[in-house]
Amino acid sequence: MLHFLAQVYFFTEKEGGRSQDVFSGYMPSLSVNGELIMCRILTDKEILSRGIKYKIKIELPYGEVFKEYFYTGLCFTLNEGGWIIGEGKLIEIIEE
Repeated sequence: MLHFLAQVYFFTEKEGGRSQDVFSGYMPSLSVNGELIMCRILTDKEILSRGIKYKIKIELPYGEVFKEYFYTGLCFTLNEGGWIIGEGKLIEIIEE
């Protein structure tokens, strides 16, 4: 499993994002190098409102398979179904 801190922004509905806010435990796909990778959003906030930047923890349950793709400064998108719902930048990989 791989964990990292990231600065993320969830698009508003007008920007093509979700119609509802995001919550801790939410599991979108993370897109890196053309790969869609399952991830989990972890935060102490109950709700993450769209249209605001947050510093959050992201968990990749199968991160060890894709570990070579992840480095500080990596930019990625967050996807739900066929839609891009947000974007982010990796701040720090957490060794646990």
